[in-house]
Amino acid sequence: DEVDAVRAPPVADGDGDGGADDVTASDLNVSADGAAASAAAFTHAKPPPSRCFDNVPTMPFVDALRRLFSLKERPKDRPDVRIPSDDHVELVDKYVRKQWQHVISKRNGGAAVALQQQHGLSDDEVLVLVAYTAEQPFATYRWFNAWLVANRRDELVAHHVGPFFVLLFGALR
Repeated sequence: DEVDAVRAPPVADGDGDGGADDVTASDLNVSADGAAASAAAFTHAKPPPSRCFDNVPTMPFVDALRRLFSLKERPKDRPDVRIPSDDHVELVDKYVRKQWQHVISKRNGGAAVALQQQHGLSDDEVLVLVAYTAEQPFATYRWFNAWLVANRRDELVAHHVGPFFVLLFGALR
């Protein structure tokens, strides 16, 4: 099922009881409908050339987000996506950091940190995962996926979309 393919698994605290002390994907505001729509658009679109983002520099989360949101035009054939405003970088950054702090401050929140360390995720990779799954204050995944599945692969797209892609790809590998 397509939704199951994109739904994030729960991050358990180790006791597996599903109680209030378990950290779940819903704590990160994952939207199954939105994620499924993004996955459907991604799987039916032309895949990007294999080396599109090879020479893109790695940078901190907030800088990658700033570059992604600095694109001020919609991808061709995507009138459905909102263009991020100048305020969205700060709003999304604050929201994402607050969400991650909420997750790790829960009882047994150390399990989330342990999983982060076990899988070798940097703080920036964790933040990009939270931002990608958040609907508010801006649906970052919609903007990112719209550009990722577009046929346009020039330097402008690599420059603006590439750093966010590099962080997200690193987190997902």
